[in-house]
Amino acid sequence: MSSSAAAVDLREAGEAERLYEAARSFVPRIRELAREQEINRRLDDDLLNDMEAAGLFSILVPKRWGGSGLGPVEVNKLVEILGSGDCSTAWVCSFYMLHNWFICRLPLETQQTLYAKTNSVRAAGVFGPPSVAEKVDGGYIVSGRWSYASGILHAPYSFVPALVGETMYWFLVPKTQLTVHDDW
Repeated sequence: MSSSAAAVDLREAGEAERLYEAARSFVPRIRELAREQEINRRLDDDLLNDMEAAGLFSILVPKRWGGSGLGPVEVNKLVEILGSGDCSTAWVCSFYMLHNWFICRLPLETQQTLYAKTNSVRAAGVFGPPSVAEKVDGGYIVSGRWSYASGILHAPYSFVPALVGETMYWFLVPKTQLTVHDDW
């Protein structure tokens, strides 16, 4: 291994450890809030805001957008740490982490717009049956009804599956263009 590769590895290891320590620091608070969150059927707003500010949700976001630029091994460890406090909290947070990776697969212009003022974007996701999308001038019209989207209550966006012809696509839709039926 070259010395420059070792230096990169050390920086990434340091960032991963910083995130693990941040996650560990949230575990007592997560445990304390778990019952209340279960009763309220939603995660605590302040907890999520603090976790986002600590950089947990931007773990997979490239450094060029201000993220940590780490990978799936580090995400799994981070989710494991959060899960030691409460599995539901870890579940939703894992979506916020992973969906930032999805966002980084969108066209560069979209990434620039979404990451212009933040290094993480909360996006819920639906993995149920796809609906239908129609290509129109300037984009697509997506319509349908999807099952529960983990994290939708705290996310300004959601990924939704839709068929265009016989091909399934994932669309990132602003929550303002969705109707959320709170029926969980």
